Amino acid sequence: MNVSEVVKLVASGNFKDVEQEWMLFIGRDDIKVDQVIALKPIVEAFVTIEKRDQAGTLAWAAVESLKERRSVEDALEATRVFLLLLNRNAELRALATELYRAVYAGRDGLEALLEEAGIAGGRPPRRAMRTLDLCLAVEPGCYVVDRNEDEAGRVASVDTSRWEIAVDMGKDSETLEPVAFADRFVLCEADDFRVLARFERDRLQVMLAKEPATVIESILSVKGDALDSEELCSILTPQIIAHGDWSKWWTKARSAVRKSRHVRIDGRSPYYLEYVPTGHDIQDEFSTEFKRIESPAAQYSAVEEFLRVCGARRETPDAAMLGALRELVLRRAERLEARSDPNALTERIVEAEIAGAIGEEDCDRHVAAMLASAEDPVRLIKTCESAALWRRACDCLKQGRPEDWLSIVVDLFPVAPGSVCEHLADIIDGSDVPAVRIDGVIGTMVTESASCAEALCWLWDKGLDRPHWQSVAPVTILARMLTMLGVVQRSDKYSPAVAKAAASAARSALSARKYVRFVACLDDIEPGMADALCTQVQRLHNLTRKIEDDLVGRIRGKFPDLVQKKAHIPRWSRENTIYTTREGLARFEAEIIELVNVKMRENAKAIGEAAEKGDLSENSEYKFALEERDLLRARLANMQQQASMAQILAPDDVPAKHISIGSKVAMKHVDTGGAFELTFLGPFDASVDDHVYNYKAPFAQEIMGTAVGDHVELPMAEPPGTYEIISVGRWRDE
Repeated sequence: MNVSEVVKLVASGNFKDVEQEWMLFIGRDDIKVDQVIALKPIVEAFVTIEKRDQAGTLAWAAVESLKERRSVEDALEATRVFLLLLNRNAELRALATELYRAVYAGRDGLEALLEEAGIAGGRPPRRAMRTLDLCLAVEPGCYVVDRNEDEAGRVASVDTSRWEIAVDMGKDSETLEPVAFADRFVLCEADDFRVLARFERDRLQVMLAKEPATVIESILSVKGDALDSEELCSILTPQIIAHGDWSKWWTKARSAVRKSRHVRIDGRSPYYLEYVPTGHDIQDEFSTEFKRIESPAAQYSAVEEFLRVCGARRETPDAAMLGALRELVLRRAERLEARSDPNALTERIVEAEIAGAIGEEDCDRHVAAMLASAEDPVRLIKTCESAALWRRACDCLKQGRPEDWLSIVVDLFPVAPGSVCEHLADIIDGSDVPAVRIDGVIGTMVTESASCAEALCWLWDKGLDRPHWQSVAPVTILARMLTMLGVVQRSDKYSPAVAKAAASAARSALSARKYVRFVACLDDIEPGMADALCTQVQRLHNLTRKIEDDLVGRIRGKFPDLVQKKAHIPRWSRENTIYTTREGLARFEAEIIELVNVKMRENAKAIGEAAEKGDLSENSEYKFALEERDLLRARLANMQQQASMAQILAPDDVPAKHISIGSKVAMKHVDTGGAFELTFLGPFDASVDDHVYNYKAPFAQEIMGTAVGDHVELPMAEPPGTYEIISVGRWRDE
């Protein structure tokens, strides 16, 4: 039957032909329940023109046909659909009651439940059928979820003699009658995250360790099918995963999610997760995403990840799709080469990775050719933006420059990323590089430590275990590492990104394997050197507080007679701590949430919309959106760093005898006698309008430590000038 045509007949008033078409269709011996349900638009059309009696007659006939030709179960399924449209039809209500009796014949308490539900009359059909369907399905031990509170419960008992259902909600138990039970609860599976979190914590911990993607799928399916990694973190921590364990777990879970057919993951910090019940096609998604990526390093990582996921899923990458992307990269590389742009090398490396995925044997030939023609191959390879690109370029040197490739590898070593140094050291150690040449490389790393930061840290952490790389004493390398940290900390010569990478490499190297290298080094030095190292460590601000304390503690443990102690630093002078009230921190964290969930999402949408307009090289909207993204990311990183430095200020932390963080101060002008009151709190709490000032402000730092009776200069007071401190109290009396 052509349903849309019959609907038109209803609208035209040709009811006779409609009835004839209907009866012929439902009278077929092979009629199926889904075909009858598909007739719903025709019934709706009758309802629209207020012809409910005709609609009821047709629906009743269709149900009776199913009952006769198929089964009472199929007839009941169709009745549920039609009764929602014709909720006042007494014949359908009676038929539904009859069918429930037939389908559930022999069930204890059935008649009482039918009466309670009100299916025969008096209660809306939707509510009555919901009550029947749920109460006939539940049994002790099954799980339900509260519609309003989104919390799981377990059915403790079902008393069919009085129709009372007891539900265990974890901390307490409730007993409800059928209608109230169905109004409040819906059934859920035993693997539902809400069930696991409340009743199966041990099982949930096992799943988090072994099946993190399954847990995330469950969370997504009950949380609206989409959320970001920040929201996921708030759901799981700290109740289920400790804050300190989150990062490690999320790294593993992220890898597992990329292999899942039912979760789509996009973005970077935060990641956006979407549940796809029918599964998603990673081939098409990869192709679309790849075309939007501008950075060759990001493109290379995307290809590596795509191939890794295909391998995990045992899927064969689409050669035609990869071939089209390869042509895209080739054209870009050729344009860059025509302009003698060194970035052409990274594009060639990306093309080689794709060619290898397709199965091309000599996939690196273009990279090798470019290196062969380069006047300064070291400078060319240094343009690579990631360790993966570096490694691939170095591996192509032998093919492109068979005569001098090894010499180039040696020249590259001091400026290589730390994760590439091990690879290059394997090449050098496996070749006939003279020892004097290796000593020269080590000398460069030690004397130019700030420019060779990552390689120097590799030398300390791993190089000293290699026989060919031990020409400089460990204590010398240690001292140069600490000097390097001081240089990048103070000098404007190095960008924040370079300084951050150097500090990160040094922290990892120093603390590796529980400071084993550092402890061994202390066995070979005199107390004077130990004292100097202790001073050097204490002057650094780019070590974490824990690493600093660990290093100093080990020095003093080895040299207990050292009298040097770290000078006491007042709270207001501590650079790596931001003191704040709980309310101030909450406001600041709310700003971070708004930045992530509102502004960054709006920016991601703007990038996508601008990219769809094509020709990205001339697309000013796209470039503006990318610039805005970089600014938002930088702002987020800064805010997250500040939040990580936050420490809650308690009223008891505020001294009573002098001005400090948290002080509420009353002053009077020494000439006019005018009063002025102000409070010193952290940057998250500052409000000039309320006379609450940031204790880190220059004028505040000068006032810190002064006491009642002292005179201070207040340039922002009204009037400005010299004031006498009258009283010092706390910002809050608790």
